[in-house]
Order: sequence, then C-alpha cells, then structure tokens
Amino acid sequence: MPILEKQIEGPVVAWARKHMLVSKMNGMGSRGWPDRCFWIPGGRPFFIEFKAPGGKCTPLQLLTHEQLRNAGYEVEVHDDK
Repeated sequence: MPILEKQIEGPVVAWARKHMLVSKMNGMGSRGWPDRCFWIPGGRPFFIEFKAPGGKCTPLQLLTHEQLRNAGYEVEVHDDK
C-alpha cells in the first residue's frame, strides 16, 4: 500500500505543535501555497510542501515557492518524515 502525503505530514505537524505554532496554508483561494507554515520561535516562518514519496510539485506550486524564496522565506519540499 503506498504511503500517503497525510501519513508524512501528520507526524511532522504533531511534533512541531509541541515546539512552535503551525498553520495550514492551502485553504480556499490559496492554491499553490506550501502545505504548512512553521512559525519558528524568534520570528522565522518556514514553509514545507509535503508530497507522497516520489510526488512532484505542480507548476503553480513551483512558481509560488520561487516567489516566497525571492522574498526571503525558506521553502522546502519533503516526501518523508
């Protein structure tokens, strides 16, 4: 049975909530945004796009990630815990 994106995202978010604030970013009207923003203490927002193993970002996601990076934010794509 293949590993689903939520099986990767869930444990990471559960751990992170014990150490920082976590926001879900891809609600209505925000297609292309990374899945989560991790609000690291000290004022460092950090974005993660979660993918199932071998999953690829859409062109819109790649564009949004590039725009965020150009604005000085950290964005990473992860397909494992």
